[in-house]
Amino acid sequence: MHQIKYKGAQDLGRFLGIWCGAELNKYNWPDEYELILPIPMHQQRIQERGYNQAICIAEGIALSTHLPILSDGIERIKNSQTLIHQNRQERFHVLEDVYQVSDSSSFLGKHVLIVDDTLTTGATMLALGQKIKAAGARQVSFLALAALQ
Repeated sequence: MHQIKYKGAQDLGRFLGIWCGAELNKYNWPDEYELILPIPMHQQRIQERGYNQAICIAEGIALSTHLPILSDGIERIKNSQTLIHQNRQERFHVLEDVYQVSDSSSFLGKHVLIVDDTLTTGATMLALGQKIKAAGARQVSFLALAALQ
């Protein structure tokens, strides 16, 4: 995950996404979802890193599952400091207002699969999931390739 997130290994992210999508296909899980949403990054962070690693992973999943990726409709409007040393409650407090839905019609009545590289506390996914549900999504599910313990 470190290589994907910090060292520019976008192809590795897509490869792991393809593998993950193939595993989902084995259990017909793509039939459950209607839309893939990679965790949005703030524009400043994208400029610093050069890419959003969640998009690389989502692209791979989409290649395997043929599910559409939503690349707009929601954005990260606040660039928070690193959350590495914060607990779940502190992270959620920082993240509760960093996402803004600009097009709720993209989510209306849909089952959305939120994709990220690593699950730490779940606060990022929960904050984003709340915004998507408030925008009218029928259901929200989460997928991360790795989890920290």
